[in-house]
Amino acid sequence: MRGKRIWFNRHGRTAAKFVDNASCPLTADCKSIACRAADNLLDQGEVCSENRVAQLASLAGISAQMGYKRRPGRYCGKPAVVADNTLDRQFEVDAPDRIWATDNTYIKTQEGWSYLAVVIDLFSRRVVGWSMQSRMTTDLALQALLSAV
Repeated sequence: MRGKRIWFNRHGRTAAKFVDNASCPLTADCKSIACRAADNLLDQGEVCSENRVAQLASLAGISAQMGYKRRPGRYCGKPAVVADNTLDRQFEVDAPDRIWATDNTYIKTQEGWSYLAVVIDLFSRRVVGWSMQSRMTTDLALQALLSAV
């Protein structure tokens, strides 16, 4: 018979119980953490602490599975196209309607998140176009630019 001998401390006495691998929450193919295993043992009527279960799990070489390994390669898709910085942080403009700036933000409402795209004129610092939608897509920015024109 294959199984594990698990030690429990009951009312100051140490007792051993031989548990079958099929019913033991600490078997090697079980990747649960110590508190879940202790809860499972408590559900079965056994009294043990989480620390003792963690100690037994570490002695048996059992640990929680932490994520997965990614295979080497490209997961990000195509490289991003970055536009040239023609403004070069010079926000002082001589005439109106020469340089516009845009910004996107999100607002929490009772119905969920709303996304806002705004176009401002850097000379007058006034909003010249905006658009609000329930999803942040390229259409949101395009509608804000079209409302500015």
